[in-house]
Amino acid sequence: MKEPGGAALKRYISEDDLTSLLSHGYREEVRAFTRQIESDISAVLDFQTFFDSLHDVEQPVINWAGSDEQCQRMDKIVLESVELNDFLEDNPNVYGTYLKASNHGPEMTFEIGWGCSYGRVVWNRWTEKVDDPVIAFSDVAFAFDIKEYRCGVLGTFRPEVTLIAVALTS
Repeated sequence: MKEPGGAALKRYISEDDLTSLLSHGYREEVRAFTRQIESDISAVLDFQTFFDSLHDVEQPVINWAGSDEQCQRMDKIVLESVELNDFLEDNPNVYGTYLKASNHGPEMTFEIGWGCSYGRVVWNRWTEKVDDPVIAFSDVAFAFDIKEYRCGVLGTFRPEVTLIAVALTS
């Protein structure tokens, strides 16, 4: 597991300063900082790991309060995660759940699913407007085993193989 506050993030801010910045919830100062790192994938991944360590359910260091938009997104993705985990329960062929978040500027594409011996299976994918891509990713990544953050232009839609087709070929 990656240690909180990795080297990429430390190029921008110290752990103590970041803890202090985040301890007051989502504010314009937080957005100003996340703007600096949103295109640095390594720094965002380090931020997400550090963010998770600060508001761990058992021993929170901060009491995070996100924006209304962030709270609604978190509720949606956590519900998707619960439904996905219920569906996968006791399946020995599953290697873990994943979240892939692709930052397209004012929009992000979220993709969730699971890994298995023949690759990844998409559970759901959608694109939506976000006010802060770094927080949009970091706020929900805790619910998944594998976390990916990317930057790039919004591609064209490519339909995935349906679950029924996968089941028929296995």
